[in-house]
Amino acid sequence: METIHWEAHGQALKKNYIYRTFLVKFVHDKLPVGKTIARYKDTYDHRCPSCYEDQEDRTHFLRCPHPDRTKWHLKLATAIRKRCENLPTRPYLMEILIAGLVHWFQDTTFPQDDYPAQYHDLIDQQEHLGWNQLFLGRFSTLWGDLQNSHLRHSPTTAGTQSGTSWILSMILTIWTEVQQQWAVRNAVNHGDTDATSLGAKFSQVLRETEALYNLKPTTLPSNHYIFYPSLAIHQATITTYTGLRAWVDNWRPVFLRSVKDAAEQGVTHQQAIEQYFPPAEDTTQEDPPD
Repeated sequence: METIHWEAHGQALKKNYIYRTFLVKFVHDKLPVGKTIARYKDTYDHRCPSCYEDQEDRTHFLRCPHPDRTKWHLKLATAIRKRCENLPTRPYLMEILIAGLVHWFQDTTFPQDDYPAQYHDLIDQQEHLGWNQLFLGRFSTLWGDLQNSHLRHSPTTAGTQSGTSWILSMILTIWTEVQQQWAVRNAVNHGDTDATSLGAKFSQVLRETEALYNLKPTTLPSNHYIFYPSLAIHQATITTYTGLRAWVDNWRPVFLRSVKDAAEQGVTHQQAIEQYFPPAEDTTQEDPPD
């Protein structure tokens, strides 16, 4: 870990005061991606909202192969290239940085032999750290060393330029694109129009309704009357989001308490008493016709 340029990393976190909460969660793997949020509430969808990959995690968020999500690969490379061209960047640093990210996206081996031998230590060190660590602002110290060496031999650079400031610029550029990609992901997950937002809410309340029906065998038999004969009948009867949401919010506390009481009383997986008796037949005889 001593090979990470922590000074630039710390400066980047301090500068991003607008997105600091997001970045702290991102860097420490606490973003509410599917896998993470499903740990705390099992009714939330653990899949990627774009490609439906099971167990969406931080790596998948960055690598999602859905066509609408891979557009940012080129956008990120373009942003890095533009920023490097506006700075006195040492030759090959920009190319190595972009290539490292691209090969990580594609899960392919970095072609070290395509670059001069003087850059192999940098490539080896970042490879050891992981190219994915660049997204987290964890650059090898050799990026700064090579940039400093370049600046010392460049008479046109201002005194404010340094290897640290160059890495800082790269981290800020990458994090800006990551935050924008998070917004794209959330637009798919939560909807970005009234119609898609309602659809996302409807899907969520359906999952919550199903979860409550899964609790039915473990609730008190005296509470079974609250349920419809089946989940399908329930969903066919209550067809609006507001109706489903009201039912879930109204009865969830009752069911959770009922599960606890049933466990304490040892009456789980029992039917209500009326379920054991068939309905009485109507024995009333009609008067014979005249």
